[in-house]
Amino acid sequence: MTDTKHTMPGERTAPPAVQLQDVALRYRKGAAPAVSGVSLSVPEGGSLGIVGESGSGKSTVARLIVHERDATSGEVRIFGRPWKEIPPHGEVRRSVQMIFQDPYGALNPRLTPLAAVTETVSVARGLRRKEARDVAADLLQDVGIGLALAERSPGRLSGGQRQRVVIARALACEPRVLVADEPTSALDVSVQAQILNLLLRLREERGLTLILISHDISVVHHMTEDVTVMRHGRIVEQGTTAQVFDAPAHDYTRELVAAFHAE
Repeated sequence: MTDTKHTMPGERTAPPAVQLQDVALRYRKGAAPAVSGVSLSVPEGGSLGIVGESGSGKSTVARLIVHERDATSGEVRIFGRPWKEIPPHGEVRRSVQMIFQDPYGALNPRLTPLAAVTETVSVARGLRRKEARDVAADLLQDVGIGLALAERSPGRLSGGQRQRVVIARALACEPRVLVADEPTSALDVSVQAQILNLLLRLREERGLTLILISHDISVVHHMTEDVTVMRHGRIVEQGTTAQVFDAPAHDYTRELVAAFHAE
């Protein structure tokens, strides 16, 4: 099935931060592709939501963008450079950071938030311990984690607090691109909006490119300028969020939008 396009996400003014060109991924030789024929572009400073049900391939695309996986075919480019040409340790590699669905699993339970973020700052920015600790404390404060919370073990923090720590640790690498894979789905409903609004604020203040993975089209509607709709490993529709919500062209997208309006 061919995909339905409005304006290709990212095809407007700013140069692309992230590009996927006809990307496919097979986890095993001879297996059906997890994703196939995926092409998208996100301008620097832009925001893209990738939405679809479980098994649609949206999280696989996230892992291709951050280079957790190599594409079987096609190409993933970061600021114009193919991932395969980017050195494993360097500014470009650090410029793309991921925020995971499970904040507890993403943190070392033996490190306090302050220690974890200090360690990342020290390695990523080459700072001495005292300087790195000061930067880490500022980053944690910026995401709503004061010093008292920063010196607790992760097990003594709420889910929302842990996700704030994960976000601070990502910021420690001075990213230009944040890829957030279902960043609130493991959290209580009462704190989900707080985390989403935090990401919006950080994106605006820091000029970040945001790629948000979600099964919930209402979250994408709130968060991103562009949207890509995936089903069965393929893109079925993409365009600006306003275009896709106001005039969905694919049957599956119409189902998602109808469910959103019914809530």
